[in-house]
Amino acid sequence: MKTFKVGQIVKFHTPLPDEDPAQIYVIVEISDDETANRASIKPLNFKFQFPPILTVKISDLEEVKILAVEMIGEKVVFFA
Repeated sequence: MKTFKVGQIVKFHTPLPDEDPAQIYVIVEISDDETANRASIKPLNFKFQFPPILTVKISDLEEVKILAVEMIGEKVVFFA
């Protein structure tokens, strides 16, 4: 299994029929518990001011190779 880290851009490798397959997310937190294998993700390009934070299985995600130029205009805020 590929290791993911906070701040990485990801998407679902097999989205559900009602989900946008082009939707990308940023990982905001990874569970400390090794057996949980879960990550909290936040959608990018979300139309509302406060996007939801979703907790999903890491095995459902795949890394997205994205250029920095494509991220211009995106605002990602992490709360410590």
